[in-house]
Amino acid sequence: MPRRPLFHSLLLLLISLSVQAQKGKGRIERLDARAFQVKTIHLKAKIIDLRSTAEIEASGMIRGAQALEWDTDSFYAEVAKFPVHQPVMLYCASGYRSEAAAEYLLKKGFLNMIVLQNGFDDWDKQGLEKVDLQGKLLRPDAYKRTPDSQQTGE
Repeated sequence: MPRRPLFHSLLLLLISLSVQAQKGKGRIERLDARAFQVKTIHLKAKIIDLRSTAEIEASGMIRGAQALEWDTDSFYAEVAKFPVHQPVMLYCASGYRSEAAAEYLLKKGFLNMIVLQNGFDDWDKQGLEKVDLQGKLLRPDAYKRTPDSQQTGE
């Protein structure tokens, strides 16, 4: 008889440790623009642009990204449909919203979030490929005004 309470105690301890281990399974990976670009090509992941439509229209976006403005009803509704085991790549303008969204997804049980360090600003500074909202490739200098383009009226 004395063994039964010990068995139950050990069983409860194992269950508790298992639940705690499950909670800590998710991770947030932070990558620079070039490493992030490689992952967008080789990883089957959801790529989420957390900026507003106006921000995207002003500077473009990463090919394959879905525009889901952070902290909106549409963001919460859409990510609820994502499988938690599929990697989610997140970016915004500078990185703040991406970090907040990654933490939110981590709490919701998502397993793998990848954040673009320093955001799309760094992507743009690196001269990496970008597209408009319809997916059309933009020239690298499409949004940069130069003295030459001002003189020729382009």
